[in-house]
Amino acid sequence: MKARITGKSATRLFVETPRFGGVTVDKRLGYLARNGIATIGIRPERLRVLWDDAKAEFEIAGKDVDRHYFGEITHLVVDIPGLEQPLSVSETNNFGADDIPIGGEVRLAYNPDALVAQGASACRRWGVLSGCEVRPTCISWMKIFDPFARTASVISFQPFTWASV
Repeated sequence: MKARITGKSATRLFVETPRFGGVTVDKRLGYLARNGIATIGIRPERLRVLWDDAKAEFEIAGKDVDRHYFGEITHLVVDIPGLEQPLSVSETNNFGADDIPIGGEVRLAYNPDALVAQGASACRRWGVLSGCEVRPTCISWMKIFDPFARTASVISFQPFTWASV
């Protein structure tokens, strides 16, 4: 996601984000920034679904726009108002993540320490760097060949939540 840099130290960036507010993030070697804007990410497993009346010190809310069942976990894609791209969330199925309906409201807890400034090398590794801009989503594709059916299937997964700068 885009974050306006408001200050820096040798190891940290102070940024203002659209929905997470003002946060301090680790400054990775070669972090990606342009015109005072840094690219900030959060891993899907660092977001947690808040069930029923559960509360968290830091939470955001949105709508589930897509859902992928992967055995013991469900990968949710949650559209958060004010962010240019949805967030990816990995949740175990112990609590019913696989039952969250598409279009359903979802509240998410997070720890501000989980937000990190992304480096250009991470963007290149996931294939989202085009010049100095991050493309809208970071989706990796894996081709799986089924020798019995003699067919190949393509599955996708989103290892990181990204947004364009």
